[in-house]
Amino acid sequence: MNREITIAGGGLSGLALGIALRRRSIPVVILEAGSYPRHRVCGEFLCGVQPETLETLGIADLLEGAPELTEAIWFRDGKRVVEHGLPIPGRGLSRHRLDHQLAIRFRDLGGTLRERERLPPERWTEPGTVVATGREPDPNSDLIGLKRHLRDLPLQAGLEMHCARGGYIGLCPVEDGQVNASALFRLRPELKGPRESLQRQYLVACGFHELVERMDQATPEPDSFAAVSAIPPGRLPRRQPNTGPRICGIGDRFGMIGPFTGNGMSMALESAVLAAPALVDYSRGVLDWERAIGAVQRRQVGQFSKRLLLSAALHRALFHPVALPMLTKMGRTGLLPMRFLFRQLR
Repeated sequence: MNREITIAGGGLSGLALGIALRRRSIPVVILEAGSYPRHRVCGEFLCGVQPETLETLGIADLLEGAPELTEAIWFRDGKRVVEHGLPIPGRGLSRHRLDHQLAIRFRDLGGTLRERERLPPERWTEPGTVVATGREPDPNSDLIGLKRHLRDLPLQAGLEMHCARGGYIGLCPVEDGQVNASALFRLRPELKGPRESLQRQYLVACGFHELVERMDQATPEPDSFAAVSAIPPGRLPRRQPNTGPRICGIGDRFGMIGPFTGNGMSMALESAVLAAPALVDYSRGVLDWERAIGAVQRRQVGQFSKRLLLSAALHRALFHPVALPMLTKMGRTGLLPMRFLFRQLR
């Protein structure tokens, strides 16, 4: 009999891994602290994910009808810096819908999904346990993420990125005529009030006046607001101990890419596909648990290390008082290789 795999966390990477394992008839239990559907702070577009990844997971049909993103515009302080076509078209799809659809697909394949149940950290090192609980909060971080959906908001490109000192915001179309507005700011303790107005307060404080006027003409989608704090600006893989129990982490728990790149969703799916073969071998008795963990980690390091390093440098520059103006000038003069960077981050 195949050994059971337990996955802590039912986000993109956890659900995708569960689906990949169930397609190979591996028994899987996923424990998710929340419930579906739910809104998450996320750029909400898949970009750079390979067709083979979607085929392996068997979820390509879930992207049918999602808006296609073929170009991007970057603004600084309301002024256009650079406009470029995306070398690989993306798809806009909300986490509210995608997570829910993946949960349904996993259950349809015979997987066990227990909502509102959390796996205690002391059990993360147990054999057969995969940790997909998302980013690890950084107590030293002063970053806050704020997201909401809007209707009737015209965009100048499939993907709009707006930067200013103190924060940035990305806009992209998702399903049903909605636009996702997801932002990251330096925390300002003086800004308080109803959570529905908090994103607007931060945008005004950072000087996004033209964008605020445009967004004020749109209609906020009820209950779409989400917030998250203590966000790390990207996190490289942590070295596993040479002795003692180790954790098999995937997705953001393995290594978190800087939010500005918009590659988090595709990396979550890739991470699941990379981890699945070794976990199948463990379940079927071909590998012991320590070798399975090693194989999962090596495959992710080989696939993601370069992206994580480049993203971390880019993210720091966006919040640096000297580096951001330099990047802006390079973009306006055509010296910033946007398409090259875009490809390297995927």
